[in-house]
Amino acid sequence: IESECELMVLRVAWRGRSPYEWAQHARIAVGLGIAPEQIEAVTRGAGDAAWSPLEADLLAATDELIDDSRIADATWARLADQLDPRRLVEAVFVVGTYTCLAMAFNSFGIQLDPGLAPPPGVPLPPSPTTR
Repeated sequence: IESECELMVLRVAWRGRSPYEWAQHARIAVGLGIAPEQIEAVTRGAGDAAWSPLEADLLAATDELIDDSRIADATWARLADQLDPRRLVEAVFVVGTYTCLAMAFNSFGIQLDPGLAPPPGVPLPPSPTTR
């Protein structure tokens, strides 16, 4: 579940245009064995061929939570076939928590730590508009 949650966090960071959150979690993802190509595929979302059915459903759920503040019934049903109730709840809280953090990091203008960058070939998300 750690690597699956990390994919969701990365999707939140990409969609939330949070370079700090993205770079931190790209490094964590590599440590969990997620390939740089998969990290880069997060930028394209659930429809990318890189994903297992569960990973695709978790990325779709992430986008649905960001866009609609809920997981669509069809996505929820697919996830319920693959995850126990505790993990379903965890998925919602992972997206909510890291969305809040992306907003905070962006609002506070948190900059990348010296030497912190995503793996080679993995772009940073576009920064939010500055004031």
